[in-house]
Amino acid sequence: MVLKKSIIILVILLLAVLIVGCSSEVSTKPAQTSKPTPTPKPTPTPAPKGSLDNPADLSETLVVKTMSGTLEITALDYLRGAHATQKVLQANMFNEKPAEGYEYLLVKVRVKYAKGENSIKEGAASFKVFVEGEGFDPKIIVWPTGMKDMDLIKDLLPGGQTEGWMAFIVPQGKEALLSYNYLLKPVGFIKIPAH
Repeated sequence: MVLKKSIIILVILLLAVLIVGCSSEVSTKPAQTSKPTPTPKPTPTPAPKGSLDNPADLSETLVVKTMSGTLEITALDYLRGAHATQKVLQANMFNEKPAEGYEYLLVKVRVKYAKGENSIKEGAASFKVFVEGEGFDPKIIVWPTGMKDMDLIKDLLPGGQTEGWMAFIVPQGKEALLSYNYLLKPVGFIKIPAH
């Protein structure tokens, strides 16, 4: 029985030595470190068309969805600079003369109430022009002959539209952004060229 126990202990010891011997590995090579594969930088998603970072272009329709419905806004034409200022001042002697370094910007806009369920009130009061981050409200002027002004506020039913000119006094020769404002905040932008 003692011999049997001795043989069992000897077998266990041999197995332990074999297991320990097989499990360790000695290497004289430097450890290989795998370099992490660089993660490609995601391509930035362009801002939606009509946003501050990606304004709509002249004659391009800006689609604005509000709680009241969907509007389609298009800047159809514009006049600015000395020609626009002269045209406004010649139309009526009481039209405001721009201060030094400023000019008239006249923009013809169409607003269509494309989709909705109730009537809404739209017009020039919903717009502002921004130049280098500064906002300018529409001016009330006597319009030159042949230029119909946009109503300040007009009732529209779904499918209805209003169209007309708006006047702004802005810094000379700088790009402008015509903004449509909803709940007193600009929510859509159309770029007006500097010249």
